[in-house]
Amino acid sequence: MSIVEAFFTLEGQVAGYNDYIDCTPESFKKTLESLENLVGRVQQEAVFSKNESLKDIDTNHMKLLLIPCLEADVLYRMMDDRPERVRQCHVYYLEFLKLMKHYNLLEEGQQKKLKDF
Repeated sequence: MSIVEAFFTLEGQVAGYNDYIDCTPESFKKTLESLENLVGRVQQEAVFSKNESLKDIDTNHMKLLLIPCLEADVLYRMMDDRPERVRQCHVYYLEFLKLMKHYNLLEEGQQKKLKDF
């Protein structure tokens, strides 16, 4: 399965949680592990580079920038060790915002708020 196909599969699983499909702690953990493995694949295959701009990213890979948001979404649903899960969500959302800043997709006001975090 390609990296993009894997992303779409996992995105579908996370979206299914909104419709209460397979909302079990085991499913959440399995999805989170799969997302972490996907991050590993993205890094291993060097899909993104620190010195590239938004226009350099392959259009098929754009959605992969959303992986931290999907990870945060799954973590938010997990009820074990709640304070730690919320802290981890915060970290993943900040990671996403930093990516958006790197690709100059944040407005000036958003960039200032990001600094406050």
